[in-house]
Amino acid sequence: MNNANQIKIIQDTREPQNNPQEIYMVSRGIKVYHAPLVVGDYALCSPEAEHMFNLIQTDRRKNLRHEILKKGEPTTKEEWARLKAIDAYDQSELNIARVDSVGTFDRAVDLKRSIKEIRTNFCQAAERRRIERECYRAKNLGIHLTFLILHETLTDIDELTTVMYHDYDIGRTVTGEELMDGIDPIRALPWVDFKLCRYNRTVQTMLAILQGRDPGDLS
Repeated sequence: MNNANQIKIIQDTREPQNNPQEIYMVSRGIKVYHAPLVVGDYALCSPEAEHMFNLIQTDRRKNLRHEILKKGEPTTKEEWARLKAIDAYDQSELNIARVDSVGTFDRAVDLKRSIKEIRTNFCQAAERRRIERECYRAKNLGIHLTFLILHETLTDIDELTTVMYHDYDIGRTVTGEELMDGIDPIRALPWVDFKLCRYNRTVQTMLAILQGRDPGDLS
């Protein structure tokens, strides 16, 4: 992964922190910002977005310092330690608003980690409407949205037709045809696409998509 130190990623706050993807990126020198995204789970952090996050961080530091110093100069080790901790305030703890990154990226990846998640998101009416709203929000903001499905054996979205599994949550077997019936109307949207990759290639594939490269060529 070339120029890893130059890559910065926004991970949506709905994603669990220290998940396998984040751990891998951090281990490769990629800085990960935690902030709510209007679309998707991951996006590139542009200089404009980073500038906004730094402004929020600076304001938050000032407010926290003021809360301590209005009581007077710190006098104990504990008070000095708290002040020092504020000066090293981590952006992941900031109260960043969803709109703060709007207009700073034009590609986003929405991870789907299992076939069950696909069934829930695309075949249940309420979740399907949420997905549709997200897709049209992407269109309105000029964002190309990729749903990246993790699977160990399937490599193409059309291969989902071969899937069949028993979903204990709904008490019946789910077929690939049912999954595709939910996916196909979304896949028809020109600013949305679907890709599959193996779990151990998630980050490489995701970065290729976000950088506008062909994820099939990860050399």
